[in-house]
Amino acid sequence: MQKIIQNKRGFSFVETILYIAIISGVLVTFISFILAVTSSRTKTYVVQEVHANNRIALDVITRHVHEASGINIGASVFDSDPGVLSLQMNDVAKDPTVFSLDQDNGRLYIQQGADPAVVITSAEVQLETFLLHHIAVPNTPGSIQLDITTNYYADTTDPDFIYDQSIQTAIALH
Repeated sequence: MQKIIQNKRGFSFVETILYIAIISGVLVTFISFILAVTSSRTKTYVVQEVHANNRIALDVITRHVHEASGINIGASVFDSDPGVLSLQMNDVAKDPTVFSLDQDNGRLYIQQGADPAVVITSAEVQLETFLLHHIAVPNTPGSIQLDITTNYYADTTDPDFIYDQSIQTAIALH
């Protein structure tokens, strides 16, 4: 009977290359997955930030327009970007209430009466468009058409940080 001697001391060169290739493939797949999740999370945050700021700005403007007794036509800037909306208020401490941007493509502010202006939108977004149109309808207190384009303010060309949203709505005085 002949005895066969087997070498059980280690892996062959081909086996080692094969194991390294399999482990490398798994690592590349895992890292790609992690990067995709991170990118998705970043984009979701950017979209959420723009939507939240638009919602807040629209809610604040709508609430004050509904509370207003009239529109200060002479003090408002219509049909030009950036617009300014000046509202007549019944409360003397809040008269006038003015919505404006701090600069073209800037942040939205509200100033009520003699109080200092208060920022409405966060520093992470900017209003690219703040356009107002006065809609005069006979026998009504009036309406305002509002066009807003808000974008995420990031000093980068990374597509994950590029997002804007445009909203057009009309708000009637009550």
